[in-house]
Amino acid sequence: MSRYQPPLTLTTRMIVLIAEISEQIGQLSAGGDSRQTPHLRRGNRIRTIQASLAIENNTLSVEQVTAVLAGQRVLGLPKEIQEVRNAFKAIANESAGDLVTDSVTDLVAKLLLTLGPRSLRISDLMAEMSLVHKATFRSNYLKPALTAGMIEMTDPQSPKNPTQKYRLTQLGKMMVKKSQC
Repeated sequence: MSRYQPPLTLTTRMIVLIAEISEQIGQLSAGGDSRQTPHLRRGNRIRTIQASLAIENNTLSVEQVTAVLAGQRVLGLPKEIQEVRNAFKAIANESAGDLVTDSVTDLVAKLLLTLGPRSLRISDLMAEMSLVHKATFRSNYLKPALTAGMIEMTDPQSPKNPTQKYRLTQLGKMMVKKSQC
């Protein structure tokens, strides 16, 4: 029986490329789960709230619960919307330690510390944080903080108002206090 001879010659360049690819795959495999954990926890928390409230005859869907927690307007009974807010606050108070690891990224923490006891417009916040790209600021700083309930709009009825300001919620104040200790 003869030894198989592949139709190509392995070079050191090929071996180096294979090693680099293997290393990158290993990094993705090891680090991929930790980046998704906060989103998974938040998603599970939202589904838990919706399911618990559904048992109590609350008719809001998971999408509507998500929208309520993001501060968006939702078509539903005011009582049911308030139940969602109350349930989320109860869970947030119960697991304040989890919220630090779940939803306070370094970027959100920087936003909370910059905001402090004041109410500021987006442009003022961005200037104080030395940021210039509004879309990135909204997606990486503002939306996560709003979704986590750490900041709120001073005029929630008109979210697109150019003079809209943002301030810390009780939860946000608690997180700032905790980070300064």
